[in-house]
Amino acid sequence: MSRTLLALILISSLIWAFGIFSCNNDDDDDVYYDPGGGGGGGGGDDDVINDDDDDNDDNDTVDDDDNDTVDDDTADDDDDDDTLYLLVIHNDEAFIVDDYADALASTEIEVWGLDEDLVATSDFSGVDVILADTSSNWYSTAAVNKIASLELPVIAVYEAGRLFDNLGLQIGWSPGDNIDFGMRSGIVNQADHTIFKQPYNLNVVGLEEITLYTAGMRLRYHDLIVVPNDVTLLLERPVNSDWSAITIEATNYIYWGYEMDPNYLTTKGMQLLANCIHYLNGYK
Repeated sequence: MSRTLLALILISSLIWAFGIFSCNNDDDDDVYYDPGGGGGGGGGDDDVINDDDDDNDDNDTVDDDDNDTVDDDTADDDDDDDTLYLLVIHNDEAFIVDDYADALASTEIEVWGLDEDLVATSDFSGVDVILADTSSNWYSTAAVNKIASLELPVIAVYEAGRLFDNLGLQIGWSPGDNIDFGMRSGIVNQADHTIFKQPYNLNVVGLEEITLYTAGMRLRYHDLIVVPNDVTLLLERPVNSDWSAITIEATNYIYWGYEMDPNYLTTKGMQLLANCIHYLNGYK
């Protein structure tokens, strides 16, 4: 057999072996959730929470490649990155992540999503604020305990207030509360509060009625004629203003008592939601 033929056989064998090795080297096999959302910061379909990303620089956390995601440090410690990373927890309604992302597209808030069933086993590194969507029910003790252990700020929407009940808070989806139907607006309480001013100045005055939605929503409200300690009443029910609609407890938990469909938020409603999220991330 000639030397030329031997050389050709050796080269062909090396090419075949390299191809097999390359096909089996897939760093993204363990991606367990892809929100498929646009993201307020333009993340697109590449925004994923990954439990085994070999490209991460420290821990197996959120992707840090070139797909508009973040590294595994906290999102707000990057010198040139003012993006706030919001994780929307839903219950088998991934489409809602896109809706939040679209509503917040003009803000510096990037939206990720996570199914409630994955909460107990997920890594939340890189997340700044959690939003518990209306669809989440918080019947899982393991999921509630995971949120408690994170010590991340949370905004809970409508029925998701059950999370706050399970965390022992005074705001949330409490037994004996009442529901109004077809609510679009609320009455401003404490107009000088940061939540009405930063980063969007809503230019409101005390007892002003502001419209949050273009369509009527259900409203879960509490009798807070005597406001409990450590609770701040921000927006009141537009009928009998001694009933609450949006409240803060301990500066890091906000209950948004209105049912949420981001597609029906007015400009002022979107701005108030964005202000709530930013407030939880550090505006005080």
